[in-house]
Amino acid sequence: MLVTDIEDLGVSESPVNISNNLVVLEGGENIPQSSIFDLKTRSVYTRNKDHLGDQLPRLWISQISQFVLAYHEKGLFRQRDIEIKDVKSDIEKWQDQNQPSLNRLAALFRIIIENTQTSNDGKLELVWSKDGSLEVRKQLPDAGDVLSEPVKKQWEAWLGVENEEKADPGKSGSWEEFMATLSDSDDQSDYAACDAECGYCGKCV
Repeated sequence: MLVTDIEDLGVSESPVNISNNLVVLEGGENIPQSSIFDLKTRSVYTRNKDHLGDQLPRLWISQISQFVLAYHEKGLFRQRDIEIKDVKSDIEKWQDQNQPSLNRLAALFRIIIENTQTSNDGKLELVWSKDGSLEVRKQLPDAGDVLSEPVKKQWEAWLGVENEEKADPGKSGSWEEFMATLSDSDDQSDYAACDAECGYCGKCV
């Protein structure tokens, strides 16, 4: 009986040696993108609904074109209720239909990257309130770091930061001037709608 087996279980403390450094080893092999699939399960009673449409943005980001949709009846899956689809054309169609939004997203990434690289410490905060504009703010001194110091050093070593010269903020504009354009008093600024063509004016809608 399961209850008897649980009652016979015992719990004891097992000392763990945490003095050793963590060692991460690479293993396995690279899996081709064509062999990766996305699996979704739905009730068979929802078969007439569009289950793919809501997944397309996520499939576009991950570039997964194999979509498996399995319907179940009260938890029971049958072979005839499992659909395997190549949705590459659907993803490409979604991409074409959403070019304006994707261009704005790319522009937003560019302005974040560029101004992070030219800031004094490379730290920014992104703030967005519902129905408001996206704001890029300079991080306050007491905000703390995302990474602990040991983890930060590991990332810097891996990225080769220690061997690179820090970017000079003066070469691509003053940080203070940039922050002035993002002032909280300007409720019209919304860089999510900007791109290189407008020079990231913050006034696009």
